[in-house]
Amino acid sequence: MSIRDRLISLRTHRENPKVGICGNAFEDQTHESDRAVGHILSRYWPHFSGSIQFPIPSPTTLNSPRSYYWNCLHNKWDTATEYGRLRFDALECLIKHSTELENLYEILKLEANL
Repeated sequence: MSIRDRLISLRTHRENPKVGICGNAFEDQTHESDRAVGHILSRYWPHFSGSIQFPIPSPTTLNSPRSYYWNCLHNKWDTATEYGRLRFDALECLIKHSTELENLYEILKLEANL
């Protein structure tokens, strides 16, 4: 299954709702997958947090994106929350730019193996 197909499937099904996009969409979540997703979101998504590893911004000023992610023990995909809605919005951005995402991910994997 392609990355695009896995991203599309995340609209309705997630293996683990307690993890984010990379943990559900990539068979081998690595630094390269985080970098590829972060690059696409930083380029095209206006809500990008500034963090490659935690691209969804915290909905509060009390937490960094990283601390909110780890402290968010409930479903990170809950559309009743601002955080969940932002995650779905980021997902749509990644689907829209999935060809570029897949190409970048493959390049980063090759570079990591040099």
